[in-house]
Amino acid sequence: MYRNIIIIGGGTIANNIAKFLISQKVSLTYLEYKSINSISNESFCLKAGIDFLCLNKSQITDFFMNLSQNTIVISASNRYLFPEIVLAKQNLFIINFHGSFLPEFPGRNTEAWAIFRQSAYGGITWHKVEKEVDKGDIIIQKKIPITEKHTSFTLLREYMNKGLEAFMEIFETLISGKILLTPQETAQKHKFNFSNEIPNNGYLDLSWNGTQMSSFLRAMDYGPLVILGLPMILVNETCYQIQKYSIETNQNIDEFVNFDIENNKVTICRDNLVFKLDRLKVYNER
Repeated sequence: MYRNIIIIGGGTIANNIAKFLISQKVSLTYLEYKSINSISNESFCLKAGIDFLCLNKSQITDFFMNLSQNTIVISASNRYLFPEIVLAKQNLFIINFHGSFLPEFPGRNTEAWAIFRQSAYGGITWHKVEKEVDKGDIIIQKKIPITEKHTSFTLLREYMNKGLEAFMEIFETLISGKILLTPQETAQKHKFNFSNEIPNNGYLDLSWNGTQMSSFLRAMDYGPLVILGLPMILVNETCYQIQKYSIETNQNIDEFVNFDIENNKVTICRDNLVFKLDRLKVYNER
């Protein structure tokens, strides 16, 4: 039976899990990697009455190495990579939240890649942490169908909600120490995407069909988070950032591309989809 729990990470999923754990009256510590901004999480913990620590990489490792009691470690939106010496500790059971239906889409910004590659579904996975990133045995998974209306922002929000829902399902089994683990399917290799990778390097390709254009724009769309930066388009050797866009359906219009650069607009009709790219801003000259 585990009664000591540590959350390492930050943001929506970590905070929501912390709120749930408070209601379960467990011993809880919120740990954050010092390389990221800790203001919002520290404030959250202060209001919630949770012990909060913001440590650098070596300090986090020392912290885990000095733990002697049986502890569940919950990694959620976490950038600290657990070294082998920490993973080898028998008193630690370390699990991670991942925003995809593993083994598909390992790595970062998975919702964007799922949309860009036109996957029929996304999902979330809670898995045991192992040496290889996103390769650990699966604890629970949930699928989420991806529609032509999803953006990275809206899909990410669904991932956070579904991740909390799944955690609440496994909580009792998790703290009892009787969790069942399922090895990941390894027959097919899936590309690991790093945080510095962006779909098509951030550029809208005018040779694409309508479906691919839509997938690209929606994949780049993280709303106010702007995680991947703004999408760009190249017009007459000049690169423009697309600060606003809309996608409409119109089955009664011929295909065309209209460059209205003086008014900072481009309109594209392709495969019964009308793309209105607005508030274009010169990014750089090529």
